[in-house]
Amino acid sequence: MKKIICSGFVLFTLGLTACAGPKKQINNNTIIALEVSHGGCFGKCPVHTIKIYNTGLVRYTGKSYVDFEGVYEKKLNKAEMQKILREAEEYRIDTCQTEYPYVPDLSGTDFVITYTNKTKKIHNAHKGPTFLTDLSQHIETAVKVDKSWKKIPPKSTKPRNP
Repeated sequence: MKKIICSGFVLFTLGLTACAGPKKQINNNTIIALEVSHGGCFGKCPVHTIKIYNTGLVRYTGKSYVDFEGVYEKKLNKAEMQKILREAEEYRIDTCQTEYPYVPDLSGTDFVITYTNKTKKIHNAHKGPTFLTDLSQHIETAVKVDKSWKKIPPKSTKPRNP
């Protein structure tokens, strides 16, 4: 009789916990900004940086072998901005190594991901998982600098409020 009561209690308890919904997870590690940089090479490789803020602001810094040299800003379409940041989160970019092997005379791709509570740097991402190259290409495609971008004076290093 004790076995039946104990078994009934265990089944009842399991039934209660099985019906409980999943606990809501609070993500305190939201991406604040995502930056991708393309470095130089022993040739004419474009050297530039694109930084996307979670506010939608995009800052492009063209250094050499690019059509637009200097610092430019533009407000990115909210849906596109969210798509890029979500893509980075879904790929679990935060779990990537901080550096991948590279060939010194080739152009490199680096990421800097700023979270609410930490910063993650990935050096030579183009030699890492293919999704890092895919993400870089997605950003390059979504963020095409043209004459509609606002050129920022050289001394202004902080992004303006959108």
